[in-house]
Amino acid sequence: MVNPAQRYDVVICGGGLAGLTLSRQLRRAMPDLTVLVLERSGSEIADGAHKVGEATVEGGAHYFGEQLGLTGYLNRRHLHKLGLRMFFGDPQGPLEARPELGARRFPRVTSYQIDRGRLERDLRQGASELGIDLIERAQVLDIELSTADDDHVVRFETRDEGGDQSGEQTVLARFVVDASGRRRLLQRKLDLGATSPHKINSAWWRFRGEYDVEKMTDTSSPTWRPKTQERRWFSTNHLMGAGYWVWMIPLSSGNTSIGIVTDDDIHPFRTYSTEEKALQWIAEHEPALASFIKDAEPIDFLRVRNASYSSEQIFSHHRWACVGEAGVFLDAFYSPGSHRGGRADLHPADTGGYVA
Repeated sequence: MVNPAQRYDVVICGGGLAGLTLSRQLRRAMPDLTVLVLERSGSEIADGAHKVGEATVEGGAHYFGEQLGLTGYLNRRHLHKLGLRMFFGDPQGPLEARPELGARRFPRVTSYQIDRGRLERDLRQGASELGIDLIERAQVLDIELSTADDDHVVRFETRDEGGDQSGEQTVLARFVVDASGRRRLLQRKLDLGATSPHKINSAWWRFRGEYDVEKMTDTSSPTWRPKTQERRWFSTNHLMGAGYWVWMIPLSSGNTSIGIVTDDDIHPFRTYSTEEKALQWIAEHEPALASFIKDAEPIDFLRVRNASYSSEQIFSHHRWACVGEAGVFLDAFYSPGSHRGGRADLHPADTGGYVA
């Protein structure tokens, strides 16, 4: 375990995708910057069953590749994405009969289907190689924000693998960043949360094995195969219906992510809020998919109510900021986890400090 210093230039509260990518960006840009990441989970991160948010868009892929130097890694460890693909029309009919919108070949600008468990585990390893201090199983207790020129104070405690807690520890931070995800530590502390008019809910699985949309169809159909030169498996596939969409995303671990997103006014959360209800919902609204996954082995099942939210403020001249889902979240359709993730910039100031 890392023994933290008493003071850091930047303390990042949260070691998920947003926190880890931001810490990497900062150290690559300013190697002398001292950075501490406090992450409440341990190091046991499994492939294919960690967090939702597997599809990147081109902006996020550029950030990963160019600003974080991960292009070679992504090409080796994750999948190239065959763009977005959407199936409209009658969800009660065969998939091959539904109007399809998607790429015929891989776009020239690369994006990826990432396995979040694999990526975050590898980013943690890369953090130590870059000289970033990462403390796992660290629960942030409080963040005392300074409105003057004093350092911020971050209080936290750790626990061992058996769950036993340590005593409270304190570090000083010139900058503090909330990357705690939907816990939204600073948003709650400062009462900055804002309700979004976009009323959506979601539920999803990771299933063991490849559930290729190609195999949901009658492949002998004369109109099906000529539509694309590549496997539709590599696309972020969307089954579109009235008031909902269902995603099918391939993972480099060989597993498949399948999820539901709905307008709450049309498909209330209570209609698919448990795994049993969610499977029944799929059977009612997307029967071809339900038949396709009826024998699938779920690795996990997760859901979130009121998925979309906003904020009155996500950064301040008082040297704090919120990144990733600790700030705002609109809709999974736009892949905001990677596109809006940990990006931030600190620039050397004439005073010898740093300004955001």
